Amino acid sequence: MMRSVLACVFAGCLVVVLAGCPPVNSGTASLRVIQASPDAVSTDVAVNRVCVFQDLAFGSVTSYTDLQSGFYEVNFLPQGSDCYEDPYLAGAYFSTAVALTDGDQVTMVSMGKKADMFPLVLGGVSSTPAAGKALLRVVHASPDMPKVDVTQMNGGMLFNDVAFEDVTDVVELAAGTYTLQVRNETSASLYLAVPDVFLASGRVYTAYVIGLKSGAPALQVMLVEEN
Repeated sequence: MMRSVLACVFAGCLVVVLAGCPPVNSGTASLRVIQASPDAVSTDVAVNRVCVFQDLAFGSVTSYTDLQSGFYEVNFLPQGSDCYEDPYLAGAYFSTAVALTDGDQVTMVSMGKKADMFPLVLGGVSSTPAAGKALLRVVHASPDMPKVDVTQMNGGMLFNDVAFEDVTDVVELAAGTYTLQVRNETSASLYLAVPDVFLASGRVYTAYVIGLKSGAPALQVMLVEEN
């Protein structure tokens, strides 16, 4: 199972999700869901018209679910929906199809506000960090925030020109504790500073920038372990 640790420290908010190893049985793939839509209070997710993930609040990260390889219909629905009937009664926030092949690790992220919610589908990170290093990538999932740069507190650039929906390549960093800054790509104005971001040796992480620049829920960074 996963456990999440919420640490709000003055200038920023960091959510760390620690994930156990996903299932990798022969003939199967792994699917999990991240609920990043800021105004969808609670969401159910149906896979082939069966409720698989339920009552997902903003910022929820599910455990991986093991599925047989193949094609699946995935529906994101308001909490309490009939997962069998509602997708066909215009009740879904969105419906999409996903192909899962043997050994896949797939994360489906609900993006945008609920009126125009859509999926972002990510694969796992296949790279392995060197000894004493960690890997980090960023997903821009804040619908009202323009392009951003992600920097270190000392001004070192990690990711630049990251637009809403973008998934960056991974960068390799020395294991340790960092302060991550999210800045306006054009003016360098600081949107968010997140202290005490710990990257462990040998680990791979995705940092999701979620929430709203203006309004609630506020901007935060959610750090998700990938291995």
